[in-house]
Amino acid sequence: MKIFRTRRGADYRKNSFSEDFRDIRSIEFPGDKRMMLDFRRSGAVEAVADGAEPAQLSAKLANSIGEKKLEATYAPIQVTAVRGADEARRTGRTKLR
Repeated sequence: MKIFRTRRGADYRKNSFSEDFRDIRSIEFPGDKRMMLDFRRSGAVEAVADGAEPAQLSAKLANSIGEKKLEATYAPIQVTAVRGADEARRTGRTKLR
């Protein structure tokens, strides 16, 4: 049994998630051309624009910036660090506009 379904109730196939994303993006953010692939990069750019520390980004993106790869990947996320990165993203996004 499939857990995730498209907005139309069908099973997800290779391109259906990105198709749904494009439909919703055009409704909610007219003119925005970002793609699913851009989320991690743009989130990091926005957070860095407001001074987020590498450790905060590492916690948010669950990767290995300046830490052992497996430890950073599988360690529990620190909620305080994630919230700090989110706030830096919001402020950074405003600064980049």
